[in-house]
Amino acid sequence: MLRVLHCFHQFGAKLIGGVEQSARTLLEELEKRNCRNRVFSAKSDRSLPQYSITTERWGEIECTYVNNVVARASSFELLYRDLSIEAAFDKLLCEFDPHIVHFHHLSRLSTGLPGVAAKRSIPSVMKLADFKLQCHYANRVQPNTNELCEEIDHGKCADCLETVMNRFMSNENKLLTPQDRQKIVKFREDHIKAQLDFVDVFLSPSRFLRDDFVSWGLPKSKVRYLDNGFNIPSSPVLKSPSSTVRFAFLGRLTPIKGVHLIPEALTQLPGLQLRCTLYGPHEGPISYREGLVSACNADSRLHLHGPVAPSEISRLFSEIDILILPSIWYENSPLSIHEAYVAKTPVIAADHGGMREYVADGHTGLLFSPGDAKSLASAMKRVVKDANLRKTMESATGAQLVSSKGLFAQKLTDVYYSLATKS
Repeated sequence: MLRVLHCFHQFGAKLIGGVEQSARTLLEELEKRNCRNRVFSAKSDRSLPQYSITTERWGEIECTYVNNVVARASSFELLYRDLSIEAAFDKLLCEFDPHIVHFHHLSRLSTGLPGVAAKRSIPSVMKLADFKLQCHYANRVQPNTNELCEEIDHGKCADCLETVMNRFMSNENKLLTPQDRQKIVKFREDHIKAQLDFVDVFLSPSRFLRDDFVSWGLPKSKVRYLDNGFNIPSSPVLKSPSSTVRFAFLGRLTPIKGVHLIPEALTQLPGLQLRCTLYGPHEGPISYREGLVSACNADSRLHLHGPVAPSEISRLFSEIDILILPSIWYENSPLSIHEAYVAKTPVIAADHGGMREYVADGHTGLLFSPGDAKSLASAMKRVVKDANLRKTMESATGAQLVSSKGLFAQKLTDVYYSLATKS
């Protein structure tokens, strides 16, 4: 049996988000393929001592947690690298003795973990989930302006760093010049690239993300495209009848998701009969939610629903005709697009990043100019006015466009065994 240690930034039975549910389902599928899985993750529990270790079980999976309460850091380096967490990880490596380490995400853990595994000659796989390795703010979107960083610019990074420091660091460590901040940004990048040299294989869920990380400096030979696997219902989703075209957004209600573009687009479509519902948890500034609530009050076609449990997704899509994904950031392989396709639901998405890759314009959905509410409104109007287009796009979607969780687990197991036999 192949022993695999999985590193997640968060993991547990109490997490109901789609990504967290997907992670647990993946481990179940790996268990079926003769993998013994163990999880190393972080928790943030103020009732426990910092760095204390707890162990819990989720089904057959044993989970080891290191308590990491994010407080005011004494240095910027402590926001991404933590030697105490690396020591806890090293101790678990000795105890579990894995054949493979799979890094799913290093946030809340430590960017030094790949080097720790390499010192013990343990091969490792890393999932490229977002831009956290490149960008200390995670999504290459500037926090104060929501401007997308198309390229990595250390000058812009230094400006962004000031916001991060004000939020997470003690006052005595904020008084730095722009030149000092650029040096800190460069130090972080050099450290991370040095750690990534220890990783044997990188798995990217989109070709866009793969190519972007290769341009950033990862060896092309190490980076493989492998889309995520998804749960495919045994029976198709049946749409409930409606005389009105029903649009929906499904995801976190944050500025980088571009949710505000939807009410802005509706103001360009007065009198057009449609319904649009915003599903998801609010994770942005209070003022952002207030703006969405105000927009809903001003337009009876717009509705704010709130979070949805993963178990409700299929039922939800029976009442959605078109999914809207207006993200400001690039995305990679959006869960909501795959869920929409399984439910035979076309997608209107921003024309960049992983969304451009997974939405075939005019075939499985429509693309609009990123950040442009007028362009989004045009796409929405086209869909409402053209019933034949809606039917054509719906026919082009389906589960055949999506990799199943089982197939993904099998391909992942093949990667594990190929590395284990070489070590």
